[in-house]
Amino acid sequence: MERTAAGAGEDDEGAVCRMSCKGKAAIITGAARGIGREIALELAAEGARLVINAAHEERLRQTACEIQKLPAECLCVAGDIAREETASNLVRTCEEAYGSVDI
Repeated sequence: MERTAAGAGEDDEGAVCRMSCKGKAAIITGAARGIGREIALELAAEGARLVINAAHEERLRQTACEIQKLPAECLCVAGDIAREETASNLVRTCEEAYGSVDI
């Protein structure tokens, strides 16, 4: 049984069970590299629909290409997440494309 982050349910033996991400709409920041990129790739592999963000647009698009090859749904919103306009645009893009923000 795979282990996962807090918030997931536990089975009778106390092991943490992975919650399904299939069909969930997720916003991932810092997705151009490092942990953000790995989270985006993992959620996409599990069937999540993504809106990814990073300040560096070229690297962000490289991550998006990898995600789309899985294949998985992925939209990019480049920009500084510390700016209110970028954060609002991420949420708006996710809601317009997928109907909600689940993750």
